[in-house]
Amino acid sequence: MIMKDIELSIVIPMYNERENIVPLIERIEKCLKDIPIEILIVDDNGPDGTADLAENMGNRYGNVKVIKRDMRLGLGSAIACGINQDM
Repeated sequence: MIMKDIELSIVIPMYNERENIVPLIERIEKCLKDIPIEILIVDDNGPDGTADLAENMGNRYGNVKVIKRDMRLGLGSAIACGINQDM
């Protein structure tokens, strides 16, 4: 899906953040509801289901994309991965 007129892209690296992902996305959506945004979740293959929850939030809001990586590659690498993605 390509979203047009995005004013803000938010890259969020995640690893085992199941407890935090839903409230974080809900808060971002609420606080930035008047701005066209995209949220890029970069999941480093955490075993707790963070990526699945984030995908559910993507279905709910339509502007959340989950990038699943095969292994834990680190924070800097996750941020770079998110920055280099097209939504």
